[in-house]
Amino acid sequence: MDKPITVTTKQILSVAYCTIFGIMTVTDRNVLGRYYGQYTGDSCIDYAHFDGHSERPFDEDNDWFECITEDGSEGCWIRVDLMHHVPLGDHFNDKVERHRVGTIKTLDSGRDAWRNMGALAGELTYVANFDAVTKVIKRAKELAAEQNNA
Repeated sequence: MDKPITVTTKQILSVAYCTIFGIMTVTDRNVLGRYYGQYTGDSCIDYAHFDGHSERPFDEDNDWFECITEDGSEGCWIRVDLMHHVPLGDHFNDKVERHRVGTIKTLDSGRDAWRNMGALAGELTYVANFDAVTKVIKRAKELAAEQNNA
């Protein structure tokens, strides 16, 4: 009997962060999520990390990522949330849970910083929901098949 494939949101975000920051492989940086000094256009990313719910298993059928640019006491940042659809039987009464899984911060402020962070949030939303999910789940299935054949 094959074991079910399980991947975490952190595995998916690791691939997504590496993709948008131009890091070739996850092993190029600490996979616990401290990426410093990465640049997007003219705006420096001061830090990017994973938050509390990043170890949560990813549900391929009911989970997706949302990346939203927000302001803080200094600069602006991207809040990366895992959205989880909870079917309750009646589509109109279904519930959506939001879990914070990552943060990307710049101390830069002003229109250019917001424009760059907004573009980065859009790119991360796309990459996390499509490219990274596909890569991570495909690789997890390959590894599971290798283990089953061993």
